[in-house]
Amino acid sequence: MLVRVCLLSVLWLCCTAQAAGSLKLNQLQWIGSHNSYKQALPDGASNYMQQQGQDTSSLQYQHLPLQQQLELGLRHLELDVLADPEGGMYLQPAAEQWLGKSLLSEEYKTKLRQPGFKAFHIPDLDFASHCPLFQDCLRQLLTWSKQHKNHLPVIILLNVKESGVVGGIQPRILTVEDYARLDQEIRAVLPEDKLLTPDFVRKPGLSLQQTIVTQGWPSVASSRGRFVFLFDGQPEQLELYRKQHPSLAGRVMFGNYPPASEEAAMVLQNQPEQQFDTIAKLVQLGYIVRTRSDEFHPTAYSISRRDKALQSAAQIISTDFYPQAPQQTPDGKAVQFPDHSLWRCHPQLSYANCVISE
Repeated sequence: MLVRVCLLSVLWLCCTAQAAGSLKLNQLQWIGSHNSYKQALPDGASNYMQQQGQDTSSLQYQHLPLQQQLELGLRHLELDVLADPEGGMYLQPAAEQWLGKSLLSEEYKTKLRQPGFKAFHIPDLDFASHCPLFQDCLRQLLTWSKQHKNHLPVIILLNVKESGVVGGIQPRILTVEDYARLDQEIRAVLPEDKLLTPDFVRKPGLSLQQTIVTQGWPSVASSRGRFVFLFDGQPEQLELYRKQHPSLAGRVMFGNYPPASEEAAMVLQNQPEQQFDTIAKLVQLGYIVRTRSDEFHPTAYSISRRDKALQSAAQIISTDFYPQAPQQTPDGKAVQFPDHSLWRCHPQLSYANCVISE
């Protein structure tokens, strides 16, 4: 009897290890933060905007530094970028004129003077960032990654900002050349073995979309220690990004392309209540789907939206209310999975009793 028990234990361990080794990227679920770089609005800016008849309540949130969020267990972050190839474009925010005082430290100004993409929310108004220079955000990610070499892949949602406030600085509209520079900035900081790109996923002779739906995603094991960039662009932005790069060949980022297109692999469905069934269908087809459990407002919080997001099949759930976030939900319940984790094996796609750790 003892021999039989031991044999069964060995077989169980063997099968579990085999299953864990074959777990694929889309068979995970992550919880992450929205506008992850964001710091609080400058003092007085909100009151000024309200006096002008503009509601800024949706901007009254902030986040911990990027590395701190990763230490908490978040494996999905969001960055906004603005093109500034010459440097210095955002050195004089209009909020300084509104309030009659300087709002930028000398260190912050030094960052803004440097050429390259900047990372903050809204020019002139909501510009406080943990890493105003985009490459500094990337360096922070790399530093953390080197300290946690076997970490689960981190999904970075990236938005390109091309609009500002009325009467303020008008951001640059990106060209094909600007998108090439954006890729170059990412590659300048993150080496190839730290990136999971469309080329890493795509199989020979197949488009990216065909690879996803017929061959599937790479294994979690081969994805460890890497960052996956997902471009949440407007249709015209996405069109420029894939121009001369069919199936995103040579590109760093995946994109929110329509599921039928050659470039489709990761899809945004940010309204889990209305898109619950669509999310389930897309996930079953092999796509990785990102949704949102909330959009910040100091009083209007949808518990049903949060619960629907957590119940959905989406692999990525974005929130402003992760555990230990500076702001809390009205009911005090942070967005996390039932076991209080911030990542897990996908309950609908992975094997029974699946456990994933770093």
